[in-house]
Amino acid sequence: MGGIFALFALLVLVCCELWLGSWHLFLPLAADAVFYFCGTRSWKTALILAAVGGAALDLAFFRDGFFQAAAVVVTVPAARLWIRSRLDNPVALNAVYGFFLPWFLFVCGGMFQMIFSSAAVEWSWRMFSLPLFSGVLNGGVLVLLILLLDRISGAAGFDTFAGRSEQRRTNSESGVE
Repeated sequence: MGGIFALFALLVLVCCELWLGSWHLFLPLAADAVFYFCGTRSWKTALILAAVGGAALDLAFFRDGFFQAAAVVVTVPAARLWIRSRLDNPVALNAVYGFFLPWFLFVCGGMFQMIFSSAAVEWSWRMFSLPLFSGVLNGGVLVLLILLLDRISGAAGFDTFAGRSEQRRTNSESGVE
């Protein structure tokens, strides 16, 4: 049942990202959902959600290749590393990860496009204002999304981000991996 909740949450956030994208606002809500589910589910589930969410965005935006899907999949190890190294810190510190996430997706997606596509990628300084604005906005959105999904998950009886963080903290203190 938790997997259905994860898939539904991802679907809602992909639709929200598509709606924001129609206004030319790049806010990586699908990648934010992948970050949340990296903290509450296994990395395998997060990897599947990343591939599904990224592919859905690439198909909906009529992109040539699945560059966004590849970039979102690459964020799974980064999210796992971030979550493991931030065991004692509050949820609000995840805003830092939320700030760097649009930058990472922007550069990673552009690199995949340069490597695997015949289309030219033009890098300009004006293009870097988009991830800067999105990063500032996404830092707060990620924290609010964690709190919202924790509230819904807690009410439904699923694992929460804060609860799994406490569990990981207890396991690391007792030496259990």
